[in-house]
Amino acid sequence: MPQFISLLLFLGLFSLQGTYAQEKAKPVKSQIKNVVVFLNGAQVNREAQVSLSAGSQEIVLVGLSPYLDPQSIQLKADGKLSIKSLQFQVNNLEEQVQEEIKDLEAKLKTLRGNIQKQNDRLAIFQEEEKMLAANHKLSSPTVSLTPAQLEAALNFHRSRLTELKNQQFSIKQNLSERALEEKRIERQIQDRLAGKTPKTGEVKVKLDVPSSLNVTFKLGYSVKRASWTPNYDVRVSSLDQPLSLQYRANLRQSTGEDWKQVRLKLSNADLSQSGQKPSLATWRLPQSYQGADYDVRADSTGLITGRVLDYETGEALIGATVLIKESNQGTVTDQNGNFSLNSPYASVIEVQYIGYEAQEVSVSVGNFFDIYLKPDQAALQEVVIVSGDRSRQRAKKKELKVTPAPSNQPIPVSIQKNATSVAFDIEIPYTIPSDGKTYTVEIKDYQVPAQYSYTTVPKLDPDAFLSAQVVNWDQYELLPGPANLFLEGTFLGKSRIAPQQTEDTLTISLGRDKSLQIQREKSQAFRKKQSLGANQVVTRGWEIRVRNTKASALEIQVEDQYPISGDNSIEVELLESTQAQVDQERGLLLWKLNLEPGEEKLLRFAYKVKFPKRMHLELE
Repeated sequence: MPQFISLLLFLGLFSLQGTYAQEKAKPVKSQIKNVVVFLNGAQVNREAQVSLSAGSQEIVLVGLSPYLDPQSIQLKADGKLSIKSLQFQVNNLEEQVQEEIKDLEAKLKTLRGNIQKQNDRLAIFQEEEKMLAANHKLSSPTVSLTPAQLEAALNFHRSRLTELKNQQFSIKQNLSERALEEKRIERQIQDRLAGKTPKTGEVKVKLDVPSSLNVTFKLGYSVKRASWTPNYDVRVSSLDQPLSLQYRANLRQSTGEDWKQVRLKLSNADLSQSGQKPSLATWRLPQSYQGADYDVRADSTGLITGRVLDYETGEALIGATVLIKESNQGTVTDQNGNFSLNSPYASVIEVQYIGYEAQEVSVSVGNFFDIYLKPDQAALQEVVIVSGDRSRQRAKKKELKVTPAPSNQPIPVSIQKNATSVAFDIEIPYTIPSDGKTYTVEIKDYQVPAQYSYTTVPKLDPDAFLSAQVVNWDQYELLPGPANLFLEGTFLGKSRIAPQQTEDTLTISLGRDKSLQIQREKSQAFRKKQSLGANQVVTRGWEIRVRNTKASALEIQVEDQYPISGDNSIEVELLESTQAQVDQERGLLLWKLNLEPGEEKLLRFAYKVKFPKRMHLELE
């Protein structure tokens, strides 16, 4: 008998253990409160409210990004409990899909019931309208109405008919909206049944709860499939006014979770770059490398790293080809446009991408390079580029702006300076879907004091180029990025903000200005050629005319050059330079002019070259 009781107790305990083991962890949904977006990567911060009973138990935080970094997960709770363990897993959503289908079917049933009620109401109003039409005769041979009675009857008829028509119109509008909602839910159910729902991430948490309580969990994690790049609008209303600089961010993410009405913080930190200090290897001479005259700076890894970006949008170019010139070594860029190549010496790399102009870049190991490719306008008219998980037609690409602030109000943004980075705290919530598309987020509008000047290089281009010099530019926390240029309300083209420098003054190119007339012509007075024994002497001269057709005075720098000798048998003499600043080592000429409205100035320079007759030199 005691043995039988012991057996029953053992079976009961086994049954209880089996029941406990089969208990499912409690699913918990959380809400994204804010996101810190880095140049590469993002930090997502969520909150969840949970009611917990006493005892050991498990909860599962569901609906997270399947691409999050498990090592970055941080979980905090505001109640008295113990977190025993955390485990990240990717859910294929089989059970969750079934629950979602049930929820969608319940919504569809409720919606169809409401549609039926609306149809019944519509039928009642239509029937009443028919009755009103059937009894529109207001008099008969036996009944005579006074004018006042007739007017009252007509007013009633008109008023009631108008009300019936309005009610029917409102119901039909409502039915139309509900029909669209019905189709949307049906399509969602079909997508779930077809397995089109994406995977999702989950964090399973084991807890020890001393007593029942309500807890707020704060969950944070980093994810790589997000980034932002700066973009600017530079506007100059006139040359005696400050420069208007509109600072924006082009933001994109494909993390698998939509950011709905969340607070954003944009940081200039880059999660893709290592925080480890590089170390120098021993530099021994002579180098065994035989090749181009590069600046050779090898490090311990011999690694060349960088990122390939669209010149106009700053968007990463996925699958771009990166080759070390004159070698068979190469690679392609990843999802974030990054690449790395192992080479023991500095080198020249070739970067190619369909629909873009190829580019050669001199690089050195141990440094990180941002390489911007310009779209090939001819190729863009016919090429469709498929990159990563989406197709994009570059020629028709659009920037989508979401949750815009009122145009007459400044966008509230605060700047936070940390020890190693700067962050822009955007105080307006934004919605950024997980679709990989580019969305524009406003950062700051600055009125920047600037000095304006013109530069022209008529040997290469007959136009004048306007630039703005900005002092104390570091206070604006600018990052490298493309800029749209506007002068006096006219779009001039595109340029770049390039603040990676140590100078006190930042120069911003503002593009061409056609209102200055510049001509460079050969001077016949200095066009001579003569023989002198085994040598020949050639003289050449040039005239440059610069005219200011603007209504205000301006400053302009004119640059030109004369040849310098690279051989002992060649002699060069500068004959005339009309008060130009002369750089004899480089053969450069520089004139700084002040031009009043309508004023024209003539510049001259000439040079003489003596060289052997056997040589053929290009002297123009």
